[in-house]
Amino acid sequence: MVDEPIDKDVYEAGIPLSFELPAGVAAEHVFRFSVKAISVAQKLRGNLTFFVDRENGVAQDKLDFIILMPAVSFLIPATITR
Repeated sequence: MVDEPIDKDVYEAGIPLSFELPAGVAAEHVFRFSVKAISVAQKLRGNLTFFVDRENGVAQDKLDFIILMPAVSFLIPATITR
């Protein structure tokens, strides 16, 4: 198996979501992506940067995350009959 070179621009590209979220309101965003190889576990890294309006100005913070997806996550159960 030959690994394809990683395009740094694509690898480091972000998905900006510009919206305001009032207090007490929730929002959900769905991201769909494809996995080329299911023989090894996959790791999705990301971060969420957010801003909070405060009386004394705007505060910024960041939440880094990693989602581990074992290869078994991509298996589809099937019933085998004779």
